Amino acid sequence: MKRDLQLAFELARKLTQAPPQGPHAQAAEIEQTHRRGRLLVTGMLLDVLDNVSETDLARAREEMNALRAGQDFDSQAAAVLYAQALRNGKGGPADPAQARKILESEVAANRLIGAAMLAEMLAFGEGGAKDVERAIQLLARKDTRIAVNRARAALRIHMGNQARGRDPHAALAVGSDALVDLPDVIEFARLLVNHPVAGSGSLSKLILTSLLLDATADGDDAADLALADLLMSNNGAYRNATQGHTVLKALADRGNIEAQIKLVAAHVPSLDSSSRPQFQ
Repeated sequence: MKRDLQLAFELARKLTQAPPQGPHAQAAEIEQTHRRGRLLVTGMLLDVLDNVSETDLARAREEMNALRAGQDFDSQAAAVLYAQALRNGKGGPADPAQARKILESEVAANRLIGAAMLAEMLAFGEGGAKDVERAIQLLARKDTRIAVNRARAALRIHMGNQARGRDPHAALAVGSDALVDLPDVIEFARLLVNHPVAGSGSLSKLILTSLLLDATADGDDAADLALADLLMSNNGAYRNATQGHTVLKALADRGNIEAQIKLVAAHVPSLDSSSRPQFQ
């Protein structure tokens, strides 16, 4: 099933005015459903949908700020989304310092779904002093596994931060148990081509390959290439050259130039061996 953002948005809007579910529905349950709908609508406006007017973005930002009140999971999600809007300047002026202050407060209260965003801001000095070591420690904590975009943060911090250099093994160990979004799965698959998974952060082969296979069923070229490269790599945990060749040929037949080049290299041993780096 392909994502339909407009359908998802319309369904979220309906939740904001959903009728009682059954004759014994309590007022608190109805209010919670409406509040969840408001959170989904404003979250999609701020973080998912394209071509949203500045007026609608500003209203969504105000609404998200109001939704932060409370102690439930929805209020935690609202705090993170509001901080992200402040960080990125969605719906109003950017204020990374205030975003970081909100995230620090959330983490201090053991509300940890924004921990990955805070780790990124610490690592790159957004909204305050740079603190790479604290960022790494925060992201490595077991209780921050629930953090939104933890895998993406692991990639950015361990592969993009020059303070400690690129560390693919740390990225895999920290982020591999938090894969949700396809772009992150693809990036981790690319890392696995040249790097074995280390230590206790062992990546689930079933999760990775099933997510990539789901994507290839929808014709996602980037997912196809990532899957083919991993299956044809020297990583013994994933290597299946026959299946990789099948995926690559199907993509080449659809006209993908990169797949066609890789397919030529796969059939010419000298090109294939010279272009395939070994594990590091």
